Amino acid sequence: MTPSTDVAPLDAARFRALFSGTFDEASLDAIAPYYDDEVVFTDPIQTVRGREGFLAMNRRLLRRVRSVSFEVREVAQNGDALFAVWTMRFEPRPMGPPIVVEGVTHATLRDGRVWRHTDYWDLLGSMMDTVPLAGAVYRKLVARLG
Repeated sequence: MTPSTDVAPLDAARFRALFSGTFDEASLDAIAPYYDDEVVFTDPIQTVRGREGFLAMNRRLLRRVRSVSFEVREVAQNGDALFAVWTMRFEPRPMGPPIVVEGVTHATLRDGRVWRHTDYWDLLGSMMDTVPLAGAVYRKLVARLG
């Protein structure tokens, strides 16, 4: 898939609209034009290079979940830097409890498209919340470190 080059440059409002709500194949089609061919995506699990790699990573996610959605709570832009605070909710396949992940995205734009996308979230804390009592114990331990 070669994204259209005639889309308006990405901005904070458009980012919020693209990433809010249910995330599915249609969502991927909508965001693809806003990602640079050479985008680098990084999160606590992986680093992926290139738009096609980024889209393939998201397709793998979609195959591994029954549903996934995002609530983008805040978005700020300063020149070519976008920052978003979000909550992701998903249900793994074939079963399992819903998982809620709180995170922040830092996206750097080049010519109006994302060429660096870094997601920050607590991998261990997100998983601990799915185990009864483990989340509370984990949060108490982390609080003692601070």
